[in-house]
Amino acid sequence: MLKKFLAFSITAIMIFSLSACGNKEAEEKGDYLSGNKWESTAGMLLDLDKEGTFKFFKDKSDKEDNYYSGTFEVKNGSEAVEYLEEVHALPAESQRSAMVGFGVDENYYYALILTNKECIENGANTLSEENEVAYYGYYMPDYEYLNLYSLKTMSQYEFYKK
Repeated sequence: MLKKFLAFSITAIMIFSLSACGNKEAEEKGDYLSGNKWESTAGMLLDLDKEGTFKFFKDKSDKEDNYYSGTFEVKNGSEAVEYLEEVHALPAESQRSAMVGFGVDENYYYALILTNKECIENGANTLSEENEVAYYGYYMPDYEYLNLYSLKTMSQYEFYKK
């Protein structure tokens, strides 16, 4: 009887541990973005799966049309600062000043690089070749809030974890 109880208890603990892990591995690396869906205040939806692929829907209620899909890469902290300085010529000092202004710890500062492999409009892929769009910004874990700026358009995107 005791053996059955222990076996049941251990099994239950393992099941709950595995289901609770979710994004734990990514979060341990400081990546709070991967493996989550992000709903924008403008009604868009950014779905960043754990395997490094994404879908960026123009309208969260229409997941069949008007979206980009492809692969993504997340950099945070000093790695994000270095990437943005080296690849996009954003001075590290300016980035750190912005972090202070926003009251954001460097660990929650991000570069999100989306490689668009397709753009679905009216049911057809309208993208002739892959393109890369980089975003930078910060995450506020207490509010599950993500603020990103597109380096292509300098548009601001405000997201909440869904």
